Amino acid sequence: MSNVAEIMQCEPVSFTGEETLEEAIRALRAADISCAPIVVDGRLTGMVSEVALLDVYFDPQLRTAPVSDVAAQECRVVEPMTPLGRAAHLFGLTGLDCLPVVVGDQFMGLLRRRDLLSYALQAPAERWEPLARLVGSDGPAA
Repeated sequence: MSNVAEIMQCEPVSFTGEETLEEAIRALRAADISCAPIVVDGRLTGMVSEVALLDVYFDPQLRTAPVSDVAAQECRVVEPMTPLGRAAHLFGLTGLDCLPVVVGDQFMGLLRRRDLLSYALQAPAERWEPLARLVGSDGPAA
């Protein structure tokens, strides 16, 4: 079965945690993404999402706060060798838009739900059938 390393983004938009909320929103919008990792010295330290930013952005006292203040510190993660079926299951369980890819505490990349859906649509049937069995589906619709 295919694994996360095959379709993850190796150099996604990321933050240091020092960016303002406005800078983070602008970066997410410019890249047309809904979440991004906070990476410090190669280590994943959190995730920031549009939902978290929207929740606090309209509070004038927080608008200039660093993005690290609203980032989720504890994140669901996957490893590069995680089977895509397991990643699909995590997306389904959590409702997340993206999963950081790590080895130990080192950030390696990002797997977005839309990357997995694009893969499912483009991959030959023999590649997504194991994924479909794992998540209880017949695969992508024609």
